[in-house]
Amino acid sequence: LPVIRALLVGKGYQLAVSAAEERQLVLDVLPAFQEGYDILAQRQAGRLVQPKLTLEDIPLPAVWEPTASTNAATSRNSGLSWQELLDHWRQDCPRKPRTDRELQRLIQSLSSFLPKATPATLTRAQVTDWLRHERDQRGNSAKTLEKKGTLVGAIFSIAVKDELLEKNPFAGFDYNRFAAKEGLAPESQRRSFTQAELAQIFSPQGLFGITTSAGGGGYHARIWIPLIALYSGARLNEIGQLTIDHIVLEPVPHFKILQAKNQNSIRDVPLHPKLIDLGFLDYVEAIRSAGYRSLWPFLRSRSQVSTDSEVLGRWFGRFLHHTLNLPPEVTFHSFRHTFKDLCRNALIPRDLHHALTGHASPGQVENVGDSYGDGYSIAVKARELAKVDPGVTIPKPIPFSGVRKPAAAAAGFSSSPKNKTSGAA
Repeated sequence: LPVIRALLVGKGYQLAVSAAEERQLVLDVLPAFQEGYDILAQRQAGRLVQPKLTLEDIPLPAVWEPTASTNAATSRNSGLSWQELLDHWRQDCPRKPRTDRELQRLIQSLSSFLPKATPATLTRAQVTDWLRHERDQRGNSAKTLEKKGTLVGAIFSIAVKDELLEKNPFAGFDYNRFAAKEGLAPESQRRSFTQAELAQIFSPQGLFGITTSAGGGGYHARIWIPLIALYSGARLNEIGQLTIDHIVLEPVPHFKILQAKNQNSIRDVPLHPKLIDLGFLDYVEAIRSAGYRSLWPFLRSRSQVSTDSEVLGRWFGRFLHHTLNLPPEVTFHSFRHTFKDLCRNALIPRDLHHALTGHASPGQVENVGDSYGDGYSIAVKARELAKVDPGVTIPKPIPFSGVRKPAAAAAGFSSSPKNKTSGAA
């Protein structure tokens, strides 16, 4: 009884109830104390435990604090517009042009579909209606809807943290409700390459049969970037950013990914023995000797909003679907899917191949101890990576000669690169 009285006085309340009613209040509050001590004991034992709060469990506010309804009214009266919400998100850090453009499109779609809604008044039911509209009008899968909702929800989350909005209607949204229950994958879903498709891609009639300098950053970018993706599972943009400074020989040959999709993707990735056998380290040394810094000196985008690697991505898509006549379900990203399958088939532990590809473990950290230390050593990664075998024969790429095309003389190219300092052709 004294504890409950002190808690209420501390929040500015005094009870005017009977003794029986006060005793009942104590009995009602007691389970929360018990749960709190149980959670405290589990945390002290090293487990991550959170209280299971519902809207009905929100603590009684102090008499001097605004109520939730007051906050909501203030938020609605603030008149935060969709454009102001987007601009506030942009202020934290430089945003990738592609992400910015996609968010602008999504905000435009959301505000057009719900013309009377504002960021402050948007409800969970309206979010559901909009996502259903995107599904029905655009044929979006559950996975695509989750990407859209997560992206828009991110800018709401920042506004809530800065107390510009009362709530984030996208928080905790269940996107599985949109998933097909029959277990049938959409026809357009990305998939891994088959072994036959890999053999076709890396054959003399495939990538190795195209020696022209035009398209995709030239011969060596078109050959080595897909090979690195196959034997590492790295993303296209991660490989496209590599420079000679990112290639390290000790304690084992590996490359560093220092700018990636998220923090989990910052990592060191060993060079697969097959890449070394094919002459990748010789290629790196030839790039260095030619005075270039980028590993792909002729891979350059003329656009202000797309990355250099997107040049190869578009070229590779045309190569797969128009030259090789492969189905639309395979793209450059299929190399990443293929690598994950190869890791599983080689019985590489899940946490280790997540470390190789920069994937977060499902469910994040299950125990506090999982977050301790620096993770797997590069030597252990290299040992396990060597088990990956696509099972296809790959020709050895033509050595780099310092010009765009291997057969430079026949094409009339100069034998010395221009503007070596900047890495431009």
